Amino acid sequence: MARRRAAGGRPLCPVRDPGRGELCDGRGSDRRVLRLEPGDRPPHDPVHVELLRRRVLPLCGGGGGLRGGLHPAGGRPRAQAPALASACATAPGDVSVSPIEVRRLRVSYPSARGPLEVLDHLELTIPRGSFTSLIGPSGCGKSTLLRILAGLQIAPEGTVELHGARTATVFQRPTLLPWRTVLDNALFGLACRRPPTGDDRAAATALLLELGLGDHLDAWPHTLSEGMAQRVNLARALLVRPDVLLMDEPFSALDVQSRRALHDDLLERWRTDALTVILVSHDLEEVAYLSDWIGVLSDKPTRLVDWIGLELPHPRRRGVQRRIALLEVMDRLAGALEQG
Repeated sequence: MARRRAAGGRPLCPVRDPGRGELCDGRGSDRRVLRLEPGDRPPHDPVHVELLRRRVLPLCGGGGGLRGGLHPAGGRPRAQAPALASACATAPGDVSVSPIEVRRLRVSYPSARGPLEVLDHLELTIPRGSFTSLIGPSGCGKSTLLRILAGLQIAPEGTVELHGARTATVFQRPTLLPWRTVLDNALFGLACRRPPTGDDRAAATALLLELGLGDHLDAWPHTLSEGMAQRVNLARALLVRPDVLLMDEPFSALDVQSRRALHDDLLERWRTDALTVILVSHDLEEVAYLSDWIGVLSDKPTRLVDWIGLELPHPRRRGVQRRIALLEVMDRLAGALEQG
């Protein structure tokens, strides 16, 4: 595989697919262009993003960086690497109390038997400031919906209105850069937009301390447990100060103790930062413990079959009485899944 080298002999990105183009970000004085030379491909994993990011050319000065999400004017998604979504937020806008609205969203994929309908004119309204979870059978399109909300996938039909909200995404597996320390990985989202300041490093250090990683600021990713690595992922997403935090089964690979600790960390940040959280999960207990609202999705072609509001007050504890209430919610969720 050929590799192009920068001045000084440092390798840049692998040369694979033919093509040429530019990825543009920002407007006016903040506009930057990421030039793709012949044979380069758009960024799609952390290694390529990091290497290509070093070739971003400031046209008129100013900040900026690779950002994802829906274009505020035309609804077109900006280019963004999936692994970077947990680091880079959508373009800033006027954030209001308007809900997140999904209208007649339809997604299908080609198959040997014809188009496979995944989302069937899905309608969904998510209250701003809520903790909303989406559950449904495996393969029903929950992750597809989350990628569309993050601007990582184009929906051929329908609309998604975020009303200017900035988003950040935490995926199922940690997506840390192996050559960066814990602290530098946490700061990577900010580094995509501008050089981190001393205040940024202080804020990142304080957040990592809060998440139980104070003794590991200079550690390398390969020395971390999966639970610790996912905490770094969460810190990286929170440090870009999103309005909407999208989470795609981020706790599924963790042991029970780590999962419960991260649940409480997440709820604390949700309350203090006034976030809107949208969580995709298969764990009914997790969903019942965390959520204000729960959307139950059917099997393909996916539609919303139930919308459940929980009246359990926050902060929540796992005492006996609370456990009984959670079991009642789980029974209702299980029934809704069976009927859907």
